[in-house]
Amino acid sequence: MGVVFKSHDEERRIQIMEAFHTISESYRQIFLISHETEIKEMFERVVEL
Repeated sequence: MGVVFKSHDEERRIQIMEAFHTISESYRQIFLISHETEIKEMFERVVEL
């Protein structure tokens, strides 16, 4: 699944992030690739390359 965050307004971005957190209850790992600090701050574990 791919999501482009730049094309969404703030409210929609929050809804997408909430959806990621909801599905994390069902999946052991979820990978999200982003360069945006705001997105990274929403997660407990972040790997930067």
